[in-house]
Order: sequence, then structure tokens, then C-alpha cells
Amino acid sequence: MKISSLFAPLHNRIAKWVRRVLLGVGLVSIIQILPWSPTLWWARRNDNRIISREPLANRGADRISEADLRNLPDPIRRYIETVGWIGRPRPSFMRITTQASRMLVAGFPSPVAMRFTQLNAAASPERQRVARGRTAGLALEAVDAFVNGTDTLQVVSARLVPLLRRAGRDMDASGLAAWIAEAILIPGALLERGDHNHTIIWTPIDDKSAGITVKAFGLTVDGVFTINGDGLVHSFTTDGRPWVHGRRHYRPAGWTMTYDSWVDTAGGKLPTMLKTFWHVDGKDTQGLISKNATITFW
Repeated sequence: MKISSLFAPLHNRIAKWVRRVLLGVGLVSIIQILPWSPTLWWARRNDNRIISREPLANRGADRISEADLRNLPDPIRRYIETVGWIGRPRPSFMRITTQASRMLVAGFPSPVAMRFTQLNAAASPERQRVARGRTAGLALEAVDAFVNGTDTLQVVSARLVPLLRRAGRDMDASGLAAWIAEAILIPGALLERGDHNHTIIWTPIDDKSAGITVKAFGLTVDGVFTINGDGLVHSFTTDGRPWVHGRRHYRPAGWTMTYDSWVDTAGGKLPTMLKTFWHVDGKDTQGLISKNATITFW
């Protein structure tokens, strides 16, 4: 008997497994470049749900007037005058996009290079951020959706492998807190007392800061906006966002968003740099560094 005949079955088995591995690698590689994934489909559905409520939010014919500022704390009134909202129409939605950001993604020990697209409603407290990037050559997708009072965070690798899913009442409060921090950029969004699933209460503090309380969907979130000497919003700080990092939860946890690099646009002054920080166990952890952010309204 030839020696080659003894090794032929083993050789065939090895060849079969090699072909399977190569086929699997090829399929995974193709999946990484496809423009579709279950996570992105879910995110588009959430966007459509938010936009479908446009008749509720469609106030484009209304313009911001001096009367809207009557009961606001002085720092917030100064901010609105500085950015040039008076006389401008109230948009229904805001879109934030960035191509180069570093984000602390739940489940990862350090910030990951990501690009994101975000939709915020103006009249109803709803928002969604879709972040996309790569780790170890594999597609990474993170979606944080606060829709109709429910916040869900999902992180998926390689288009199909779920890494993390977080939901619950603490996450719902987190979604509302994020909406407040971002709504200060939407003309008119926080000027009303609230009439679409929420109420807004402003509290004077001093000549550079004002407190805000928003109640929506059975949730209550408090925070403080700080206005700098130029009349622009410098930061928003709240204890309403739980710290989510892998399987560990910290609550309460402080959270701050800062607004920098303001530029003049057709819609008034807007920041192009957004940063967030978590304040956990006496330490500050960078959550987001977003440079050259583009903000549009409609």
C-alpha cells in the first residue's frame, strides 16, 4: 500500500475544512461592505417612526418671537438672542452628522473611531444616534434610540454579532437627558412649557446658569445649562444618564455635554465640536469627541 493512499483521506478532510474557512472568510468580508444590516434596518425604522409624527411637530409656519422669551431665565434669554433665533421659524427636526468622532462605546474599554448620524425631534422628546466604525477590520454599529419614551442601546459587530443590548427605565431616563442636552440647539424646542408628551420647567440659578426640568413619558430629568461670557451655551450637566460600561452599571452618574467652536450659519450660530464626559467615582471619562459636526434643520 502506498503511503500517499494512507494520507489521502486526511488530506481530503483538511482540504474540505480549508475551503469552508475560505468561504466563511469570503462571506464575512462581503457582509462587511454591504450597505444593509439588521441593525441599520432597525435604525431606519426608528427614524421613520419619529418622522411619521411630523404632523404633531410641524410648526414651521410659527416663528420665534420676543414673547417666547418672557418667562425664561436671563442666561437662556441671552443665549437665544446671541444665536439669532428671534424671527426664525421653528423647525420640526434636527440632523447632526459627523465623519470623524471618537466615542466611548459600551462594551469597549477605550473610545473608538466612529462616524454618526443623529435625528432629533423638536416638539416631542425623541432622538436616535447611529454610529458606525470598524474594530479589528470588522464593521461596528452602535445605535442609541429614544423613541416614544423607550430607550434602547444596541452594539453589533460584523453586521450580525450582537455585543451589547441595554434597555430599561434607567436607559429611558438616559435618552430623555440626551434629548434635553441636544434640544438646546434646536430653535424653539425648549422655549415652550411643553405640550407634546412633556412639560418643561426653567429655574433661574445665577447670571451664567439656569436649571431645567423635563417631564415626559412618566420620566423626570433635571439638569443645568451654563452660558459663557459670549452668550453661548458652554455646557449641560445632569445626573439623569446612567453610566453603562460593559456589564457594569453605575447610577446615579454625572454626565456633561460641552459645546465649542461655534460658527455662523444660515440657521444662526451653531457649535461644530461636541464633547461628553461621564463623572463616575470621582473621575471624568471622555464619552464623545465630535469635531466638524454638521447640524441642519427642517
